[in-house]
Amino acid sequence: MLRKVWGNEEERIPGYNPKNFFPVNPGDLLNNRYRIVAKIGWGTTSTVWLAQDIHRRRWKLDRYVTLKINVSGFTDEDAAQHERNITKSLEKNPTHNGFDFVRILVDSFEAIGPEGKHLCLVYKPMREPLWLFQSRLPNNKIPPPLLKAYLIIDLKMDNILVGFEHPSILKDYVIQQAKKPMSRKTKDGKSVYLSHNNFGPMKSYRVLPKIADFGLAQFGNSPEPLRYPIQPPLFHAPEVLLGTSWTYSVDIWNLGVLI
Repeated sequence: MLRKVWGNEEERIPGYNPKNFFPVNPGDLLNNRYRIVAKIGWGTTSTVWLAQDIHRRRWKLDRYVTLKINVSGFTDEDAAQHERNITKSLEKNPTHNGFDFVRILVDSFEAIGPEGKHLCLVYKPMREPLWLFQSRLPNNKIPPPLLKAYLIIDLKMDNILVGFEHPSILKDYVIQQAKKPMSRKTKDGKSVYLSHNNFGPMKSYRVLPKIADFGLAQFGNSPEPLRYPIQPPLFHAPEVLLGTSWTYSVDIWNLGVLI
């Protein structure tokens, strides 16, 4: 049974339609390769799952992946394709100084559900967003040395993730899923699971941050002026507020606001 405080996760989304979400259960095998372990997140256009890559040997440290399973529907499918295209473009220059600080796509495939196609994006798993990492620190503050290291590669704390400090964290997490399975609500044959996204206390703060979630990212070299609204309200650059054309410089404004 699920308690009301949970809020049924994706069911809280305005206009929620369960038919748009791909039905996923622990133990499912997707693309004949990825064995579902547990749900670790959700959003308006996707659910996120930890999975085991069964094509990897058991002793390989990278045998676990994160699957972002997007919803179906014409508009949402276009958005998912956009995120994949943006992410793939970042792979073109692996020698760039910032390459290690960007979350790169490992694989992608389409899963066919009862209501249509669902684009699945495969990434290396990450521990948690930067805002949650900050809550683990004394007085909920990031020390200046860490602040400088993280903020120079981020635009806001929601779309930056920190990695795992040791491979044993994931191993212990998977063992716990067998002992304490996720709660779920089942209606009309479809289950909605309560995310298990707490990987436990930090064993070390030596973790590498990466920019993630490029669904709203845009190429700044468009031949046409870019004038539509972007950025969270607190981070709006002047040219965005005034409706004039903007380009990559608006990211620098974001950085200045954060600092």
